[in-house]
Amino acid sequence: RTIANYWTPPGPFVEATRSLHTAVGGAVPLVGVGQISVPDLAEDLVAQGCCELVGMTRAQIADPDLVRKLAGDVAGPVRPCVHANQGCVDRVGLGAPITCFHNPDVGQEATIEGRPPAGGVLNILVAGGGPAGLKAAEAARLRGHHCVVYEAAPGLGGRLALLTGAGPAEELAESTRWLAVELIRLGAAVHCGRTVDRQLLAAVDPDAVVLATGATPVPHELGPHDGSIRIVSPEVVMASASAGELAGQRVVVVDNLGNHDVGACRGLCGSWVAVPHLSPTWW
Repeated sequence: RTIANYWTPPGPFVEATRSLHTAVGGAVPLVGVGQISVPDLAEDLVAQGCCELVGMTRAQIADPDLVRKLAGDVAGPVRPCVHANQGCVDRVGLGAPITCFHNPDVGQEATIEGRPPAGGVLNILVAGGGPAGLKAAEAARLRGHHCVVYEAAPGLGGRLALLTGAGPAEELAESTRWLAVELIRLGAAVHCGRTVDRQLLAAVDPDAVVLATGATPVPHELGPHDGSIRIVSPEVVMASASAGELAGQRVVVVDNLGNHDVGACRGLCGSWVAVPHLSPTWW
């Protein structure tokens, strides 16, 4: 059985489950599974008589409080599973503890549960509004600290924001969108389009600074050339495509590991860019 990721629409096995339920005539209870991560969908399937129970494993990995939140026993919105299959499904065959693309607390519960509130309230400045910065700010607010986030780009999300317009993979960016909304709910201040410099640090005068400004892409080695070919990182080319700066041009996507080629090609093709694709993988 395939454990679907973000490329698969919700509930890929719903009709098969419905047919099986009809065939057995309710003689045995059925459990509906497969990309059922939204509570509304789960409730509808049970109400329609498609199945008696619904399995929501990854949804409860992303948010172990899912059921308690729906029951009103725990405050706050449900953290959605974005079906990355990173940290959960990909570690099943390794015998390794699970983690979660969207919830780094998974696997660390023994050190996090029962952690006391901060002894003193600090003013914390987070430089960077990507996944790491937003999560750090959330953790700080949950500990009772005051927190302000500064992001140099016009919007939040960091590298995940580049997935906008990249087809189904855009669901991964829901993780940072959720964190951004959660920070507002928790009372953190967020400022975009502002670089953290000496003047800003002097004005804010924080007790602590969290640096979450991201990594620098490793230059791609294509061997000697005459300089007429512009070699850029995926971040630069996707940003240029979104801005319409590459319309009518040809961009060669080279991905020797086969990790990012499909998403990059989808995003570029959506910007009217001709995209020859070079990769050692066939998919």
